[in-house]
Amino acid sequence: MAENGTVEGKLGRCNVFFVTYYWTQAAFGLHLYTNIVLIVISLSSAILGVIANILVVLSYFKNARLRTLSNIPLLSLAFSDLLVTTIVLPLHVTRLFKEIYGSHDCLLWALKRLASYFSTGLSLLSLTVLSVERFITLAYPYNYQTILTKLRMNIAVAATWFLTFVFVFCTIGVIPYKVLRAMATSTVVLCTTTLLVIWIWVYKLLKNHQRKISANQVPSGTWKLESGQQAHRNTRIMAVIVTVFILSYVPLVLSLAYYWTEPKSFTGIYLVTPWGETIVLMHSLFNPLYVFWRKGEFSQTARNLFRPNARRIEVMERGKADNIDLELKSRICLQNGKLQ
Repeated sequence: MAENGTVEGKLGRCNVFFVTYYWTQAAFGLHLYTNIVLIVISLSSAILGVIANILVVLSYFKNARLRTLSNIPLLSLAFSDLLVTTIVLPLHVTRLFKEIYGSHDCLLWALKRLASYFSTGLSLLSLTVLSVERFITLAYPYNYQTILTKLRMNIAVAATWFLTFVFVFCTIGVIPYKVLRAMATSTVVLCTTTLLVIWIWVYKLLKNHQRKISANQVPSGTWKLESGQQAHRNTRIMAVIVTVFILSYVPLVLSLAYYWTEPKSFTGIYLVTPWGETIVLMHSLFNPLYVFWRKGEFSQTARNLFRPNARRIEVMERGKADNIDLELKSRICLQNGKLQ
């Protein structure tokens, strides 16, 4: 190994769709321990992520009250995360495992890269649609129902999948790499800028609405589809998801910056970049867990999936509670009548 951390005569080169490098000898030392730790983390994230995201999808379709406009982008994000946990993470684990024994598979490396491009692009566009929906909810509360219909929201979500698929398809040689890289960079910059501008604006709108609510200046019909409190809660949930998504890419961006300065650096390729990739992929586990934590309707529906009679019991308990409330109200009325 050279003094600058690069590897001489131990890096192979794959040129399937794009150039990637692979380690030609069995891993040892820090490389071996890094791969073992990342395999355990990635496998755990994949297994838990598959379960959590499937529960999000099932809960959405099981409970009619969850099939709202604000949850449509969340459903798309759940499918994107499911793609990561079922395809990208297993391919990531396979590559780490092969590196331990010094073996390689250029086609596998390329498929993993393509799947990563697709899931990353889809997540970014889905979060952009989600952010726009939150902005319209707060900025145009009286016209929200006419601006964002269910059909338009479904079209927007379908467009994110279509555009992402077209971009990934173009990476296999349909468009020159330099042009494709410029397009990808422009898209990422545009979406990131849009997210930042929208959420700065949303923050100001939330502050303004909270001041009006405190001063009792907001009419009860401000949100037609969501109550003011529910709109604020949903907005905070979406803000955390977007923020964690952006922060999860910081280590990867830093590692790629190091990789671009030393494209054949052993440290950059096998000790730094894998950690950045794993942190990004773990975001597919964070999303459903946070949704279950902050959205009680999702978590309750998910629990009811394992209890077939839970819905009937819930309805019966609500009926009993209503009867008790009516009885208490009747007694209060009778007591008031006697006092008069």
